[in-house]
Amino acid sequence: MSALRFTGAQILLGGLCPVAAQIELDAPRPAGVISVDVDLVNVLCGVRDKNGTYVKGLRKEDFEVRQDGKLQPLTHFASEVDSPMTVALMLDVSGSVASIIGVEKAAVRAFWPRSCARATSRCWWVSPN
Repeated sequence: MSALRFTGAQILLGGLCPVAAQIELDAPRPAGVISVDVDLVNVLCGVRDKNGTYVKGLRKEDFEVRQDGKLQPLTHFASEVDSPMTVALMLDVSGSVASIIGVEKAAVRAFWPRSCARATSRCWWVSPN
């Protein structure tokens, strides 16, 4: 009977020992800088005037791209004023936002017709509630 107790104690202690003796295989590394060499970087932008109206008719010559202060060549340029969009709009209408639901609805009324009226755009209205 004492042999069984001893075996039970060994099993219990044997089960606890691996926790104390674990080896950290993937030690955390300090954050670093990731550097890659690329041939082309896509830069998207929208330009507005002092009244907030989008500026149309801009050309390649109207832009400069600099890296560390050094002027970089613009090898590709496209002005896509009416480019298609894909939008999935989720609106929280739960009780937790009851006090601001009017603001949310006003924002949707302002955004939806201007952004999703294009024939090339795809838009969805999703309500999680």
